[in-house]
Amino acid sequence: MALNEMISAKLITIKDKLDIFPFANDAVVLGALIGLSYIGIALTRVSPQAGHLYWMVMIPVFGLISLLAQWQVVRANREKWSRLLRRQLFHWLALWVAVHLTYRLLNVGLLTHESVGFVVFLLLAFSFFLQGVYVDWRFYILGGFLAVSLVVAMYVTTFLWVMLFLAIAFVAVGVWYSRAQSRAPEAST
Repeated sequence: MALNEMISAKLITIKDKLDIFPFANDAVVLGALIGLSYIGIALTRVSPQAGHLYWMVMIPVFGLISLLAQWQVVRANREKWSRLLRRQLFHWLALWVAVHLTYRLLNVGLLTHESVGFVVFLLLAFSFFLQGVYVDWRFYILGGFLAVSLVVAMYVTTFLWVMLFLAIAFVAVGVWYSRAQSRAPEAST
């Protein structure tokens, strides 16, 4: 058995065991992604060191979620898994390095505690938006949530409560979009 086939079979087995996206509706996936981002945003605001550790761990988790989200599409289109894996690895590794370098800029005094949070917001929003372009619409929603959170954080000092409201609003939009998408094939038949 070729290496490609062995790895592909193993990934299918892992995906089938986890079975994250088939049983989890879009609201759960979107809510989890926004919730994890919300925790990171709050943690970064409170402690730059804890925020740094959190994002260094969570970026690979977001990458795995993205990989699992795209895996169904790859299987359906019979694309090569290696191309998907390489593309995802470069995308999330670039974000991981950029966030790490942002914290290094803080450590050497070129950024302030406050500005690190804003830069990380911007990097995450941009990365998730790009994932929405190439992978799955849920990442558009997450990128939008982070971008709006950045703007809110710039102008509102107690922005965590506003972000909670925004998170609920973004999940609601995601649920509406998901339902509209699932009804579209029924309407055309």
